[in-house]
Amino acid sequence: MGNINVDLSDLNKLSISTDNILQDTKVRVAINNFIAKVLDPYVPMDTGQLSKTVKVLPKSLVYSAKGKPSVQCPDGDYAHYIYEGTVYASNIPIIQNGVLIGWYSPKGEAKHKTSRLMKYHTPLGRSHWDLALVDNPNEMEKINIFARKFIESKIRTKF
Repeated sequence: MGNINVDLSDLNKLSISTDNILQDTKVRVAINNFIAKVLDPYVPMDTGQLSKTVKVLPKSLVYSAKGKPSVQCPDGDYAHYIYEGTVYASNIPIIQNGVLIGWYSPKGEAKHKTSRLMKYHTPLGRSHWDLALVDNPNEMEKINIFARKFIESKIRTKF
């Protein structure tokens, strides 16, 4: 996942430094849990496997959904395949009444990366879902508000 910058500059007005608080693993995990919730509508969903398998770490979110190894995902890394958002296919066109209506990939036949992008089942689902925070300042602002309030409450309860 790309780097997401949480703006905590407002915390400088507090009389105590936030550096120690930001090093606290529990604080970082709490903020990343909130980021995962904000990103959830942007994570493509078919079976819900990606959202259900997100692992929240102090410095990152790891989507580790695995599938059966295939040409698209030789190691079965379904999450990476969906994150990249490029269709792999045999590129056999389906033509009806002289009009291209889709593509067909026979089972077992080699598939190749195409220039077509995946179509996701959810309205906001997209490839590179972490970039939804860059594209949608309102989403990033939700995270900033949560982080500031969470850290302020930690600082106030500590002292």
